Amino acid sequence: MKNLITAAEMKKLLTPGASGISQREMAGMLDIDERTMRRYVSGELKIPRVVQVAVSCFIDHDDEHRDQCLGLD
Repeated sequence: MKNLITAAEMKKLLTPGASGISQREMAGMLDIDERTMRRYVSGELKIPRVVQVAVSCFIDHDDEHRDQCLGLD
């Protein structure tokens, strides 16, 4: 199965100033430990499909629809 998002893409997205959201904030939204998020971004851990879907959803939606997409509204 093809990855929806790679570790390198996630790292680029979750860099301060790139998307307006940090690795710490995304970890909080996904209810995962910050260290786990860092391990995904570094490529140390394989990114689970559900995390790929959630991060892809974040990428693919504008600010108005992101919270709804991630179930945060």
